[in-house]
Amino acid sequence: METISLARMNWRWSFGWRALVASASIALATTISSAVAAQDAATLTRYRPGPTPDDDFHLSRPADLGHLRFGAQLHVDYANDPLVWLPDAGPQSRIVAHQLSASVGFALGLADRLVFFAGLPVVALMRGDSEEALLARGLGPPDGAGLANAQLGGRVRLYGEASDVFALALQATATFPTAGRSQRLRGEDFLTLRPEVLAELRLGRGARVVLNLGAIVRRNVESPETDLRFSDELTFGVGVAMPVWTTAAVRVDAHAQIYGNTAFDDAFGRAQSALEATVGAKLFHETGIVVGLAAGPGLAPGFGSPDVRVIASVAYARRPRAPVEPAPRPVVDTDGDGIADDRDRCVTQPEDVDGFEDEDGCPDLDHDRDGVDDDLDRCPTEPGPAANEGCPDTDADGDGVVDRLDRCPSEPEDRDGFEDADGCPDPDNDGDGLLDADDACPNESGPAANRGCPDTDRDGDGVVDRLDNCPDVPGAAENQGCPTEQLVRMAEDRLEILDAVYFATNRDVIQSRSFPLLENVARVLNAHPEIRRIRVEGHTDSRGRRDANVALSQRRAEAVVRFLVERGDVAAGRFEARGFGPDRPLVERARSRADHARNRRVEIHFVRDAEE
Repeated sequence: METISLARMNWRWSFGWRALVASASIALATTISSAVAAQDAATLTRYRPGPTPDDDFHLSRPADLGHLRFGAQLHVDYANDPLVWLPDAGPQSRIVAHQLSASVGFALGLADRLVFFAGLPVVALMRGDSEEALLARGLGPPDGAGLANAQLGGRVRLYGEASDVFALALQATATFPTAGRSQRLRGEDFLTLRPEVLAELRLGRGARVVLNLGAIVRRNVESPETDLRFSDELTFGVGVAMPVWTTAAVRVDAHAQIYGNTAFDDAFGRAQSALEATVGAKLFHETGIVVGLAAGPGLAPGFGSPDVRVIASVAYARRPRAPVEPAPRPVVDTDGDGIADDRDRCVTQPEDVDGFEDEDGCPDLDHDRDGVDDDLDRCPTEPGPAANEGCPDTDADGDGVVDRLDRCPSEPEDRDGFEDADGCPDPDNDGDGLLDADDACPNESGPAANRGCPDTDRDGDGVVDRLDNCPDVPGAAENQGCPTEQLVRMAEDRLEILDAVYFATNRDVIQSRSFPLLENVARVLNAHPEIRRIRVEGHTDSRGRRDANVALSQRRAEAVVRFLVERGDVAAGRFEARGFGPDRPLVERARSRADHARNRRVEIHFVRDAEE
């Protein structure tokens, strides 16, 4: 079966692309002459120049021309082999080997947001193999020169001023069947509409990325004798541009872009899709003249995609008018202080030029506005009280008491509500010998053992609460303030055990004879909740291995804590258990059984804040 390949990427100078295109073209299984006979008119050229001189060759930018600014341009493009027939057998036929087209366009900007444009393309040359050769193969000759379809459209910028990083616009273009009904490849014989979304990302220093996405809406036609059809198409394109040379009068931008289209009903099918790439440059002159040149290959074997396309353009865009500078106003200076009345806040009072706010035209008799006139102010540019002759107060020790009122200007006041106005620190407000930082009652004297607070005796039995085993129940002093005999005694830093805690030999099991003692300990600790941290220490004698003794003493201390928590209802969070083994003996170099017994013990210590 013979096939038509609609546009070629036959890179004759490398890689043998003609064979690859031929194998990909089997989808269209009739001759172009059948399509011609059915009057399936189509626009062969895929290059549609941007409608304004500021656009990027094929791509349109989401920019406006400015209010009532117009532009005109002429684009000429040459395409090599945009339509070649590749039969299954026999030689190829170049239906259109050379096509030269031109397009004249005009654009007008309105309201700094809208652009309206029109264009008229002309095919100056469309030539292929000889007419005799084409007719011999059953193919019709190309159209030749003539008008293509006229264009009319508009663009609206939705977002993005010239200084913004991103811009977005909508554009729509309609084409009209001005090519004539007898032609086949210069244009459609019906109205088409091309809506598009235009986006641009500005990367800095004039560099940008442009994206076009749209569609061609047309009357769908299909020859009953061929698979060649023209239907609604998706159009797309992306390009980059950046200035490469700039002077006061000229700017040259480099361009690179890829653009193409594909049929919606055969998306990205080989015969129905075209893709081209171009690189080039545009020169912008301060007079408004714009000149461009670009070239590039076809990248897909779709209808109208050539081996190579060359583009040249010349355009003119009227430059915005320079703003008219208003005539200078006459300078009036009523008070003669060198400051014009339109800038002088005190038109009838001359400025006292002294380096302080000399631009407002008003005299400044009190520069620092501290209420002390400059002629009496020792510090005229720094505000300060009159008592200090207009100079700012200083505070050498930074305690908030100014030096002229500070009895101790080099020692900062310790602000604690006690004699804070004199500027002198008071480390021991109540004079009880305990520094305020460690004194729980800094304004009331009390013993260090009571954290600087005065002793209290809640039950009035003559035993102060901190040493009273029963602070809320009166009792005799020999019973540590309790009504009954005690097995423990309150001391400044510990609870003294008057008996001993007995354990089974080499074990951490508490003997029952020690239960009354530990219950007494629990009652005293519960009566003194102000003792927040308690360390239960276990100690052994020096006989046996040290590591075994340390482990045994730790277990015994933990056993005592468990007893006090579980049977004495003392809060577990108050305790810590420490086993010291033989490391802290009461009797050094113990030799007798009695000495060893004294070293085997449990001690209960109060952990003060500093130690904690």
